[in-house]
Amino acid sequence: MLINTRATFDKILTDFKRFSYTLSIILNLVYIATSVYALVFNVGNTFVNAVVCAGAVFYFVFYLVTYWDKTKKKEKKDVKKAYAWFRILMDAFGLGITVYGVYVASARVTVVSILLAALSGLSWLFKLTTTLLIEYVEGQKELIIAALAKDFAFAIEPANKVQNVIRKIKGEEPKEPKTVSEALEKRINKIREDFISRKEKSEK
Repeated sequence: MLINTRATFDKILTDFKRFSYTLSIILNLVYIATSVYALVFNVGNTFVNAVVCAGAVFYFVFYLVTYWDKTKKKEKKDVKKAYAWFRILMDAFGLGITVYGVYVASARVTVVSILLAALSGLSWLFKLTTTLLIEYVEGQKELIIAALAKDFAFAIEPANKVQNVIRKIKGEEPKEPKTVSEALEKRINKIREDFISRKEKSEK
């Protein structure tokens, strides 16, 4: 039901996820750059800088692996829960690096340190916003589609009644009311047939 609407929602979600993925890549690269900058210029504690740098690289690798390996998230409930908690911990670590970037910028005030801190903070905020937006749209998608289906049913019902009245006047048997899915499927098939017809004519 409502195939085109569902496809539109999926397209919007896919675009948002690609944008979120790009932001995550930028954010992870900024994390690594911040930790390397602190390590090279010896800002703060060297041991802490080394740990943060190693953690930033691990976070980046973890994100790339888990993003492309979708099967791990669908195996078992306990695995899925463990992954979710580990992902939360890694996101918290990312926030920690963002805060650490602000510390690096304040400890060694340069154009590079300020730029890294600004990029880290803005990227993290945009990433959080897109993640929440994706979760919200995915959660509300079926509800919106169901509401649209009811609205279409309400709009189609009067047309069905008028057609049946005309059939009775003509002495014909009234048809069963069209469901929303039948009406939409008929419309989609008509569009598909017209498209194929135009394509065949253009090829001749």
